[in-house]
Amino acid sequence: MKTALYVGNFSFPFGNAAGKRVYANGKILRVLGYQVVYVGMSGKRRLSLPLRASKGSYDGFTHYSF
Repeated sequence: MKTALYVGNFSFPFGNAAGKRVYANGKILRVLGYQVVYVGMSGKRRLSLPLRASKGSYDGFTHYSF
């Protein structure tokens, strides 16, 4: 299976308008045969060093938030 890595300034899945858009795009990519992994931003976390990611899953999609 092919993998699509979706990276950007969005809060997945419904944190902002961009998050809604990339979720819909991911559903289309999944129908086309891709496994989609999201890497986005979390508005709930403060910037701290070293940068740590939190992993989650929603509707069969894996997502990482920084």
